[in-house]
Amino acid sequence: MPRIDVDGVAINYRDTGGDGIPLVLVHAWPLSSQMWAAQTDAVAPHRVIAPDLMGVGDSDAPDDPGAYSMDTFA
Repeated sequence: MPRIDVDGVAINYRDTGGDGIPLVLVHAWPLSSQMWAAQTDAVAPHRVIAPDLMGVGDSDAPDDPGAYSMDTFA
């Protein structure tokens, strides 16, 4: 899966690469982008992007507890 650097934290995401305006799906805590597998398959061939939020899935998990704030996730 692709990764992107956001303020020094590597964020993993799923991207179907389909056509049209992308639909972004954000998972519930403490799950990962895997929770959207059925929905992603259901809307093919449209483009769906589903990130693994920081600290879950294959995204980096910083040691600093202060890194995990609602502002950071937003």
